[in-house]
Amino acid sequence: MGARGGLRMGLRDVYVFEDRTGRLVFAKSYGSLRGDEDLISGFLSSIQNFIAEVAEDEIKEISGRRFRFLFKKAGDCVVCVVVDGSEDSKSSKRLLDSVAKAFMKASRGSGLRRLDQFEKKCDEIAESWGKLVRWSEALDQLDEWG
Repeated sequence: MGARGGLRMGLRDVYVFEDRTGRLVFAKSYGSLRGDEDLISGFLSSIQNFIAEVAEDEIKEISGRRFRFLFKKAGDCVVCVVVDGSEDSKSSKRLLDSVAKAFMKASRGSGLRRLDQFEKKCDEIAESWGKLVRWSEALDQLDEWG
């Protein structure tokens, strides 16, 4: 169970930053993390670059008790989604894949229009993910009632 009233929230935040520079390209919060979006993306990018430099590897996930940060390269950018810490890995990775795919599709467009399209798609994904989480919780409750 998650932070808000004991319910899992699903998709919490989306960050997209340039792989090489860490410059924030897009950020959307669904109410979990507070703080400067540029600072957050810069920090996430720094972790990515540190691991690439020191270990010649890349970060796929950072897990905490309340949140999980999942990363995926998308062209010249990195997509990071923040999900509830209790979400299962398989579902979370499908969510990340959906967001990254939406970004790649939107990045073929031009200017602000592409980011508007991407934001709308993120909203759709967050809404559908939230519905799935609520169904899952309802089924879990039915199992408990036996």
